[in-house]
Amino acid sequence: GSIVNISSIAALVAGHNFAAYNAAKAGVHLLTKSVALHAARKNYGVRCNSIHPAFIDTGMVDEVVRAETPKQAREKLAKQVPLGIIGTVEDVGWAVIYLASDESRFITGAELKLDGGLSAM
Repeated sequence: GSIVNISSIAALVAGHNFAAYNAAKAGVHLLTKSVALHAARKNYGVRCNSIHPAFIDTGMVDEVVRAETPKQAREKLAKQVPLGIIGTVEDVGWAVIYLASDESRFITGAELKLDGGLSAM
């Protein structure tokens, strides 16, 4: 079995104006690690990992970024990412598929960053 929790890059990289969001996502991050260790010690045969996306092309972008158009909002975010793009829901979906599959059978308690290199800066 596999549990895949969706957190955020905000769990790993703090923002000056997102304290509550950072704290909530960090809670998901450590919950994932605790569940992974518990399941391993109890020999449940269940792995637990978390995914930490940065900017993903969803309606949330329009709510968070102040811009004249949705296209401008996405361009503004992309400039903050080393790869120069923002993620898609498909990017997140493929990460979930990988962590839920047997191809990741030796991965537990890990965080997969989907941030275009943002956390490497």
